[in-house]
Amino acid sequence: MTIECIIPSGNGGINGEGRTLKEICERPVPEHLIKKLDEERLAPEAVNKMKADLARMGSSRVPQPALNGHVDFSAIAWPGVTARLPEKNALVAAIRQNYPGISLDDINPRSIRDITYYIGRKALADRYGITISKAGQIIGLLDLVIHETDDGRIEIVPNNVHRFKQLYAHKGYVSKMLKLINGKEVADEDE
Repeated sequence: MTIECIIPSGNGGINGEGRTLKEICERPVPEHLIKKLDEERLAPEAVNKMKADLARMGSSRVPQPALNGHVDFSAIAWPGVTARLPEKNALVAAIRQNYPGISLDDINPRSIRDITYYIGRKALADRYGITISKAGQIIGLLDLVIHETDDGRIEIVPNNVHRFKQLYAHKGYVSKMLKLINGKEVADEDE
């Protein structure tokens, strides 16, 4: 069986539609989910711009399985929605704003994701002129997830692929930053 024909499943109930990796990658957000944007309380211009970008989202190329903890989801990421993530010292400073007095040893994947997910939601919000809270809702509505790349960028990618740990378990930004901050290293899916 080729990688394109694999049907992601498991891992918290991903891919209830039973689509193959090829089908997911070609059309990361199915039409029935895109139509849900019409039910959201958003300006028509924002919805139209989202739909235009989502129509460009996808690729005939299926991401290769993780290699040494690295995956490349860029071909199936939401076009036009990306942001740089902070370097170590700026990240620690941002975490300490959220958690005053936190020791370096107590920094964990969740405290890092509090920062990175905010940055990802803000990137989406800024592109479409919506609130950060609404951006988070839209990501979930469309069955997408924020992915932190190992080179320090945000991408918004299909949950069905990102959470398919059998092929795509990876170590990205969160693992890299934990190792730099306190010597701990985890797969990014670990909490």
